[in-house]
Amino acid sequence: MVDVGQLISRISALIWVLLVTAVIGNVLHNNINGFMAPLNFTMFCAALAWFPALYGFFASFIPAMVCPVFMIPLDALAVFFTFVSAVVLAGSLGAPNCGDLHFARHGHHWIGWGAKNDIKRCREIQASTSFMWFLWVSLSFGLIFSIRSAGNLSFRRRYYPRPNMSQVA
Repeated sequence: MVDVGQLISRISALIWVLLVTAVIGNVLHNNINGFMAPLNFTMFCAALAWFPALYGFFASFIPAMVCPVFMIPLDALAVFFTFVSAVVLAGSLGAPNCGDLHFARHGHHWIGWGAKNDIKRCREIQASTSFMWFLWVSLSFGLIFSIRSAGNLSFRRRYYPRPNMSQVA
């Protein structure tokens, strides 16, 4: 039977990772000698997040694919790296007013500089930061559901014989 909570968390993770990959990919594509370290790390984390999102999505439909030994560490790595990426991206960007950018307010190595249209770049990075936080929440719920399903598949559980209908008083 399909676990609805797991399916919803996996579908939402797929949507958020798709959005993060698309927006950060566009920022990377339009780069003109800008500061790229946080953006490259974010793209790495988005690429890493594809694996548990896709595997968990298919495993929610195909019970034979459920392998907690593989799924829980993969989910945990994705949750950890997504959290770090969201913090790094938010810290590197700060809280600018993207419609009113001035070079004096931000340093030379600010990640908002480096495109023909810096306002667009700034807004795309702001959007991808919020998408990373939503992705982190979705992956965290996926990890919780993976741990919960691993408890249901425990091999240490002892099965006691149930009484027959004739033995029930």
